[in-house]
Amino acid sequence: MIVQVLPRTVKQVIVPPIKCQGIKTKLVKFILSNISWKGKGRWIEPFLGSGVVLFNVQPEHALVNDINPHIIRLYQMIYDGSLSPEEVRKYLTSEGKNCYQGVKITIMK
Repeated sequence: MIVQVLPRTVKQVIVPPIKCQGIKTKLVKFILSNISWKGKGRWIEPFLGSGVVLFNVQPEHALVNDINPHIIRLYQMIYDGSLSPEEVRKYLTSEGKNCYQGVKITIMK
């Protein structure tokens, strides 16, 4: 794996498969260009959320945390191979539309 040194610029932000409140997608370029890290040791991500910063730093070793156990479980399953990114994409594409429509209908009532 190539060691990712910070600060650096990113042309295109890697967007995670899930969205959650407080997502840092619009801040990734700012974060990566303003943090100094030599790529050695372990990247610590105390507020994983969607994982957008982690996916764009791409550290060799990382320790992640989030208060939402479902997010942690999702990424653990992808990491250990019991769930593939393609399965997640397929599910979110089909079920996400249904969920969005259900929320939209509830809000409009």
